[in-house]
Amino acid sequence: MLSQLTLRFPKNLTERLRNRAATESTSVNTLAERLLEDGLATDVAGEEYLRLVTDPDAALEKLYCRLVLGQTLGAPEITADTVQFLLELAHQGYARGPSQLVSTPRLRTLLEITFALLDWHVENDRAVDSHYLRRTFGIKGEDWHAEGEAFLATLTPAVTQDHAEQLLRLLTVYHHHPDVIPQGWQGHGAMFSTRATAAGEVILGLDALRVFMSEEAFTALAGDFVTRCERGELHQTLESLRCIYGDL
Repeated sequence: MLSQLTLRFPKNLTERLRNRAATESTSVNTLAERLLEDGLATDVAGEEYLRLVTDPDAALEKLYCRLVLGQTLGAPEITADTVQFLLELAHQGYARGPSQLVSTPRLRTLLEITFALLDWHVENDRAVDSHYLRRTFGIKGEDWHAEGEAFLATLTPAVTQDHAEQLLRLLTVYHHHPDVIPQGWQGHGAMFSTRATAAGEVILGLDALRVFMSEEAFTALAGDFVTRCERGELHQTLESLRCIYGDL
């Protein structure tokens, strides 16, 4: 249930909010709602964390010099506030970064960081949210390090042949009859939505994966996909499968 609340902010804050919404290709209302929810759900941050998020560009420049270039002389130790700052930026880039795709290498890197932090907490007798970890990763929690390594070893791409079939049907219909589904289509494992953002982008989805692209790029993708299905080696394979299974 929605309710209306009128708030007044300084002009420069509202401009920053509008700019952030435009950057993330979302509405100001949606962005404000998410920021408020994240803020209310987050524990009270330390002074260092507040300093880092106040000027994130300057903070990242200093952290780059320390962590990547190795300029650690006279630098303080990495604190929990700094780790929280880096992890939140990583999550934002993973989930909402412009022109970013959720790929297996990126996901693996984030998981490796997660399990490395878990190992550090265990080794230093720090509190561990065992209920969340068991529920999220499906592990028992008897040997965190070994179970984390086993989880990473079995990590496989989530896009399967079923996704490929649904994507093939979807792009074929859009390419030949765009007027049939002008606003998009929502299926079990695949979807797309035209002019879904403030910038007029198309959202193409496979399960939880969302890819943002221009309408021209999406049209070109559909055309190239269908062309490959109608010619060459892929066409021959599909024809052979049609003889066995019928319509694909």
